[in-house]
Amino acid sequence: MGKPGNGHGLALPQPVAEALQLALQCLQGGEAARVRGPDNEGALNHVFLIETPGGGAVFRMRREASSEQIFDYLDGIYRCTAFHDMSGVFRLRSLQQEIAFMRRALACNLPLPQLLQDGGDWMLIELISGRTAYAAVKHGDLGVIPKVIEALHAAHCQGVVYGDRWGDNEVIDADGRVRPIDFDVEWSLTKPQAGVLEAMEVGVYLFNALRLTSNRPGMLGLTRHRIIPQLRAWGYDTHLVAHFVEGLARFYLDPDKPGNAWSLPASLYVSLADPADDLTRFLRAA
Repeated sequence: MGKPGNGHGLALPQPVAEALQLALQCLQGGEAARVRGPDNEGALNHVFLIETPGGGAVFRMRREASSEQIFDYLDGIYRCTAFHDMSGVFRLRSLQQEIAFMRRALACNLPLPQLLQDGGDWMLIELISGRTAYAAVKHGDLGVIPKVIEALHAAHCQGVVYGDRWGDNEVIDADGRVRPIDFDVEWSLTKPQAGVLEAMEVGVYLFNALRLTSNRPGMLGLTRHRIIPQLRAWGYDTHLVAHFVEGLARFYLDPDKPGNAWSLPASLYVSLADPADDLTRFLRAA
């Protein structure tokens, strides 16, 4: 690529440009690839979508910037949900730790993107065509919500908790399947307690679906009459799910929370308080 990013119109740090060049060499037709950034790039990674004549891939490499601000933001969420008090801990995975997690989940036949190349400090994964669950609920398509819940349950049945499921880390592919992506954040318990991580993952997703959807009344109705009965039939502790939803609402409704600029404008939170209370109440109902 010559100078960093010049071959693809990208201004990249030298190590990233060199890694991207190596990644392109691993792909058939990589020399003719079209490389572009995603619509929403995460704070932890350099991410590039690579389109080749024969298909495509996603390049991921950790950013050089400190993760301290990200850690503080996540820590605020977990403190508001009392996750720490339940012996819960979280960490930001290294790229190799993320790859190891993906391999374990793929071995369970879960629908993660295929790992195409492990470059040590970078990786290539399958490029999944589709839209995110976040994009779907934002435009009022509530049908993806039970699909995501079903996908989380399928993983939980295999002993797999993805962590950090908030809507933009799930892609709905052309066949309508939920394909989880992005496994930077790991949750664990120092004193194992059955159902805690699973309930938190469901609570995180439901709260964020409520936070992001353009149809909160419809989402609440769907959750009350379809999703909650299904969760109970599967054996989830919906009172515990409610606990996490309540803590997340406490965090997001705080105008002084760490990293507030990363979230939705405070003006949008005003309308979230009552729906979040309703969601919590429905989950706690006998």
